[in-house]
Amino acid sequence: MPGAGLADQAWERRLAARLEALTRTAARPALQAVPANAEAVLFADRAELLACLAQDWCVQCLGERWWWQSLLRLARTPATWRQTVWQAWHSAPAFIPAALERLDTRGQAVNFLQQLTPTEARGLRDAVTRQFLLTSLAESLTDNLSVVADATTPPPSEYAPPWLPYVPAHFTSLAESLTDNLSVVADATTPPPSEYAPPWLPYVPAHSLLLGTEQQALLGIGLMLVRAPAVVRAPVFAQAARAWAQAARLHDAACAEPATPSVPPPLEPFATVPTAPRTAARGVTPIATAEAGIAFSAAHAMDVDSPPGTAGRALAASRRAPESTAAIEETILISTAQTALPVPALTDRLTQSEIETACGGVFYLINLALALELYDDFTAPQQRGLNLPLWDWLAMLGAAWLGEDWRADPLGPLLARLAGRAADAAPGADFDAPVEWRMPAEWLTPFAEQEVLPVETIAGRLCAWHPAGFCVLDVAAAETENPQPDAPAWSGWLAWLLPYLCARLQRALGLREVADLPAWLCRQSARVTVTATHLDVWFCLAELPLAIRLAGLDRDPGWVPAAGRFIAFHFE
Repeated sequence: MPGAGLADQAWERRLAARLEALTRTAARPALQAVPANAEAVLFADRAELLACLAQDWCVQCLGERWWWQSLLRLARTPATWRQTVWQAWHSAPAFIPAALERLDTRGQAVNFLQQLTPTEARGLRDAVTRQFLLTSLAESLTDNLSVVADATTPPPSEYAPPWLPYVPAHFTSLAESLTDNLSVVADATTPPPSEYAPPWLPYVPAHSLLLGTEQQALLGIGLMLVRAPAVVRAPVFAQAARAWAQAARLHDAACAEPATPSVPPPLEPFATVPTAPRTAARGVTPIATAEAGIAFSAAHAMDVDSPPGTAGRALAASRRAPESTAAIEETILISTAQTALPVPALTDRLTQSEIETACGGVFYLINLALALELYDDFTAPQQRGLNLPLWDWLAMLGAAWLGEDWRADPLGPLLARLAGRAADAAPGADFDAPVEWRMPAEWLTPFAEQEVLPVETIAGRLCAWHPAGFCVLDVAAAETENPQPDAPAWSGWLAWLLPYLCARLQRALGLREVADLPAWLCRQSARVTVTATHLDVWFCLAELPLAIRLAGLDRDPGWVPAAGRFIAFHFE
């Protein structure tokens, strides 16, 4: 009917104005007590909502909060709240690390996880490792922790008594009490293997050691994805997690009572406990050990061949006798001087940051990296991407292509913070770069006009170059020792990669007259906003070259597991 369109527009304007007014006056449950007359509540993101939901569930006040009613729906009693809360967390695994971070800053993370059963904690941990594509880490834990609760599973053969196949499993504890030599688990003075210390220990609250193994794994992985994302993705971390899980399985299987499984008493809500790096509290006496008294560090935790240390001893003692948080604080000493990677400040982890950059086009390279499968996405979750933080990859390309402009731009320090390194530290310090180059066959598909390439020997190496100017093959002709270069270990790998990227970009953009194509692409003014779960890049639409749009480099990357964030491009 005539005029209906105008009426619809007026209604939409009134609705938008009302929503804006409610947003301005909305209460923030995460920051303050909600007044009784509040018309609306506001959560900064899904992670904040999950943290508030978990906190209210722990104190059993969900029914008193009107803003949870739409979420609870038919779950009207405390007995049915558990499934609702777990489902809300399980359906949003991308936000679980940030939610755990928020809970930990309030001293409530351990209290929340203590309420979860091992099965519930395992379900959340599996969802997180799938969402962030931590395949190796997931395999390391699943293969070992999934059988901890099974009291019939014997410990590894090197610890099992020789008569174990002939006696019931629960007689093991009786056998161990026969002699001092067998009381490995029960004797608090006998340190367990150093692998028993979880590799995330410097990054989590000390009293998290009171939790069960599944809950510890969920908390450790979640907090490290926020506090040390590069460390948690490293292969050596997965190896250390496997060693810890195996030792935890041995300990739990040896201490389990099959008939009446022990359930730890409910924990009182803890006051805020400072996160690592930590120093010994006033009046706390550090542990003195006969082996040298070295304190736990991230590097030591990930060294599975290191000798028994104080962290492993402290962990075993805390699991045997969880009397109080104070007892654990008296037992654990974490050295700030030996922590391999310092935990970022709270303001770096949770609060939104914003910068203006002249190098915003660097973010277009994320789509290039995904197209080349340098980093995994959900279309190929079982592949292994680069063992290099995505932010470090961008920083390497920005420095190589923009030179002085890059060093003077605030984007470099921002990428360093996202990668979990100091602003003045070089990217890729732990990157195990290949020493030989074999280009993936699918990378040559856009250059199909050249099917046969000549191979020549240069300085003892077999090399093949494409007419477009990039190297296809560069391997040693014979087995020789590789001298240690003065330049970074990845400089040779980058020298192979960059010419191909330039040729691929030139072909995708269809530009042949641009003298410095990479710099032309990357020198784009932009505003960048970062939160714990999102990264948004704001460009000027009038300045967007049509070639970039036609090549698809400006599409939203969306959820990028290697980045641990949702990435979106906006054009104004």
